[in-house]
Amino acid sequence: MKKLVEENMKNKKQTLEHRRKNSEGLKEYYKTHNPWNKGKKYHNHKKTSEEGKENISKSLQEYYKNNSQWNKGLEGYLVHTNETKKKISDGNKGIPQSLETREKRRLAMLGKNTGKHTEEHKKKISIGVRRAISEGKIVGKKRSIETRKKDSKRMIKTIKSGKIKKINTKPERELKQVLGKYNIKYEPQFEVKNEDGFTKLYDFKILNSNILIEVDGIYWHSKNINDEDIKNDNLKHIRKNDYYKDKLALDKGYNLIRVWSDEIDIFGEYCKIFQPVLSNE
Repeated sequence: MKKLVEENMKNKKQTLEHRRKNSEGLKEYYKTHNPWNKGKKYHNHKKTSEEGKENISKSLQEYYKNNSQWNKGLEGYLVHTNETKKKISDGNKGIPQSLETREKRRLAMLGKNTGKHTEEHKKKISIGVRRAISEGKIVGKKRSIETRKKDSKRMIKTIKSGKIKKINTKPERELKQVLGKYNIKYEPQFEVKNEDGFTKLYDFKILNSNILIEVDGIYWHSKNINDEDIKNDNLKHIRKNDYYKDKLALDKGYNLIRVWSDEIDIFGEYCKIFQPVLSNE
């Protein structure tokens, strides 16, 4: 009888209405009845050993090298529709995973080439994350002042070590050549602390003077663009940070010179004129 039912159901596509009725019927049934296997850890068989699991896995891998999966390409009863997949996905959202489960998933993915996201996929991920942040679904953990100070020190140390390609950019290298040409000695990545103990890095400080120099890229620092015309969030943050560093340098008694990356040659002419002062000769 069981075999006959399986044959009748095989490749048969159930309607959404039929599935809904089945689902509602089971929900009503289990309100007053316990599942037949509730409390039973294993049913009529012993737990498979780790060696046995490994043998099964190897056998399946070998089999599917030359054979396609039995449900490949099938729809309806045997394969979830997009609507069902979405319901499953929505139902799993927000359910915390145990550390054990997360570790198992991590180990399972080790060594696997998952490939790179397409540009379209990256765009979808970006839009989804921004929407989640704006709706308050992703809320960062508020860090204490002490933790932020530690993070700041750690980041500055990492930047200075060269592990992050934030320093020694092409414009900075060009400016180094100009300063070296006129024998102007400097300290790169000069640290200035604010009243709260947080540190900001400036590209150069001329030795034995209060002069700081920042080299600004024309794109990242939005040359000739007004604040209200900047649409990119990253560029808005950079402009805000520039204002803060300007004020911090002024409050600490430094004269900050900003040089556009496409005007380094022009800055070189100023260095030529003021070389005796800047080189402390």
